[in-house]
Amino acid sequence: MSILGFTFLGVRTEHFADVRAFYRDVLGMPMVKDEPHAVGTAARIGDRSGQAA
Repeated sequence: MSILGFTFLGVRTEHFADVRAFYRDVLGMPMVKDEPHAVGTAARIGDRSGQAA
């Protein structure tokens, strides 16, 4: 089996603000969707998550 990519990865947490900060500040992933209970980020290669196809 060969995986070509993925478009969605969901993470449920009780520490939403901390996880959002980790993705943004530590991993350097820009927020392309930032709502009170949902975040979409852009991958380093330019692919975007959190966007409707």
